[in-house]
Amino acid sequence: MTFAGRVAGVLGTRLVQLACTLAVSFLLARLLGPDGRGVYTLLVLVPTTLFALGQLGLTSAMVFNAGRGGRLADLERHTLTLGLGVSVVVVAAALTVLPALEPTALRLAPPDLLRIALLALPLRLVATLAGSVLYGRHMFRAYNLILAVQSVLSVVLVVVLVGLLGSGVDGALAAYLLFLAFGTVAVVLYLDGVRRAEDRVAAATGPSAEADVPVSAREIAGYGLRLYPATVGTFFGYRADVFLLAWLLGSASDIGVYAVAVSLAELVFNVPDAVSTVLFPRIAAASRTEADRLAPAMARMTILVTAAAAVAVVPAAWIALSVLLPAFLPGMAALIVILPGIVALSVAKVLTSYLSGIERLAPVTTAAVASLGVNLGANLVLIPAFGIVGAAAASLVSYTAYAVLMIKFASDASSCSWRDFLVPQTGDVRRLASSIVRLRP
Repeated sequence: MTFAGRVAGVLGTRLVQLACTLAVSFLLARLLGPDGRGVYTLLVLVPTTLFALGQLGLTSAMVFNAGRGGRLADLERHTLTLGLGVSVVVVAAALTVLPALEPTALRLAPPDLLRIALLALPLRLVATLAGSVLYGRHMFRAYNLILAVQSVLSVVLVVVLVGLLGSGVDGALAAYLLFLAFGTVAVVLYLDGVRRAEDRVAAATGPSAEADVPVSAREIAGYGLRLYPATVGTFFGYRADVFLLAWLLGSASDIGVYAVAVSLAELVFNVPDAVSTVLFPRIAAASRTEADRLAPAMARMTILVTAAAAVAVVPAAWIALSVLLPAFLPGMAALIVILPGIVALSVAKVLTSYLSGIERLAPVTTAAVASLGVNLGANLVLIPAFGIVGAAAASLVSYTAYAVLMIKFASDASSCSWRDFLVPQTGDVRRLASSIVRLRP
């Protein structure tokens, strides 16, 4: 597959996930109402936060080592041992800390459901590590299919458990856990099948020098830990606003409205996510000259498509909320405020793949941690004054700061001007149109 073909395949999968995520989001909003939707958001946010804290940069390390030709048997073994081992430690720590958080930031979430939600951590971590190996080996089609089927299943589970059985927030959480369990089993079984197939080929013809580099757990952890502060900083830069809204406002309804608004705005992330997913293993395996050439071009192309998507989201979101979820219309102002920041952040996502692929991890960490500091400070000032719109404005400020820093670091690494990363050129439009034409059936 060409680079554009791989991006299109990942983007197509993201669009399926997008459609299913929207369906789930609207179904839960309709069936649970603003209060129930807010409680569910907090329940899911807890294991998501633990994942960000506990993944230790291992997902990026798996992509990097798989892209560099790491031995598949080693990577599969480390996926299971590291994924399950880290999960046990993090869940144990969470069970110790939860009683202290339940009277404050988590006071809106039922304690028993909070503990059940922790089951999501090992499922998500193992699945993500296994999927990272597949992406690093450029096995996009198979993993994309698993993700697409998993997304469709999520809609079915919500319809059955929440819609037909009327099980409320409990059923929504059960649907979430079953959705994760399916994906974990499917991707682990597929990775094991690929490893067995490679072992049979190696036994018959000898191992491939390009895909038989031994990989130790120490190497994976070493790369991951260097990137870990960046991944944690990036996550909390995305999600600290929900915790602060729960703490400062204490309104499940406001969190529910804000969650729907942000989920609609973040639809735009599908473009940079698809590009960075394919770009990272490509950069890891490329020469430095090719990497320096790819990064500015991919950043400019991403801006073009992401900006167009952001413009389209505003009227589409307004119509969808007006027709289907009028109780969530107050979130439109927050959506409009945060969208320019998401366009800026799309550049940072692509440049993170570039700098991580050439092992310039310190600048990635610096930008992510600095952006988180800006985000926390802005939220503490703006949420009490402007509520959910203040939270969106804080994200706009921090996302823009993150993008500025990443452009500076990428410019220094590649010896390219900041304009090379930020200002689309006439040729970019032609190349984008040509790629779309080539991808047509």
